[in-house]
Amino acid sequence: MTAVQHSSDMMARWLRALWRQPVWIFVTLVQPVIWVLLFGALFEKVVEIPGFGSDSYIEFLTPGVVVMTAFFSATWSGMGMIEDYERRILDRFLSSPVRRVALIAGPLMQSGVVIVIQSVIIVLLALAWARASRTGLAVWWC
Repeated sequence: MTAVQHSSDMMARWLRALWRQPVWIFVTLVQPVIWVLLFGALFEKVVEIPGFGSDSYIEFLTPGVVVMTAFFSATWSGMGMIEDYERRILDRFLSSPVRRVALIAGPLMQSGVVIVIQSVIIVLLALAWARASRTGLAVWWC
């Protein structure tokens, strides 16, 4: 088997672990959602400053929140490896014929999948909020 196959098998292992606790994706989305909704509504009038360069503060804020969420998710990607080490699961993988690069690439690929899912959710939420604020439907929240 190739390193790519081993890496995809390891990614599938980590995705199965995530599938058992899918709420983890949404728990890590609480803070970014609060940032988008709260700060988007709080600093809504900032766009009236001359030279701001955007018509909507949410459209200005969302890329930063997406990048920050990706960084926060990436920092937690090594915690599963530490747990495997403490439970001696990593020792079993090291004695198996699995490629060494797959032990690192698999969790990183799983983390990439989680980051993409979270980013899509944040962008869709921000687009919906920006559209609602343009049409006046978001006034009830402020």
